[in-house]
Amino acid sequence: MKTNIKELKIKKASNKINLETAQYSVSFKQIRETAESSRDCIYEIISLLKDNNDLLIEMDSSLFFLPVKERETFIKNCINEFRTLNLEYRYSKFTSNNTSLLGLILGKREIERHHLLLYLPHETWLRDEFRSILPIHGIRFYVIPEPLKADELFFEFYRMMDTDKLDYFPLIIFIPGAISHIGLNSKFFTIDDLKKKLRIE
Repeated sequence: MKTNIKELKIKKASNKINLETAQYSVSFKQIRETAESSRDCIYEIISLLKDNNDLLIEMDSSLFFLPVKERETFIKNCINEFRTLNLEYRYSKFTSNNTSLLGLILGKREIERHHLLLYLPHETWLRDEFRSILPIHGIRFYVIPEPLKADELFFEFYRMMDTDKLDYFPLIIFIPGAISHIGLNSKFFTIDDLKKKLRIE
């Protein structure tokens, strides 16, 4: 696949290691500025970071950079795509209170929240069919240290606190709403290790 990345940089963003903020920030510039090329750039960067490892993908609609009304449609479309590839996933829907400033002014309002875990084998990651549907709206990618049965990983993940996730997964990748940036958290890799993975001199 021909690269669409014109420039790639990484910097330390925080001394704290938690899932609320990025420890490292990766920024990139594209040769072509389109939604499709953004997806290709993100795919290329994650490919460099994950090596040959499987991934656990977490989709939480509260993190989507999308209007609330569009979030359910987006995740349903993703589920349909995942089903066509016979991928294993767990989906749940529940309500949560709107705790934004506007929500506090107008009074608490319950909103639907959608959560999905997807086990993605490395072999499927390499397929063009998956690359073309790669979700990039507020998604976390957990690099799995060793292959596991999907059911076992889902079960263990739901029991983990954030600190457990940081202790278990060697690298956690977050795609925020600003799609020219990627957040990284790791207790296992230094910034020099990550530069080497990203081929940044």
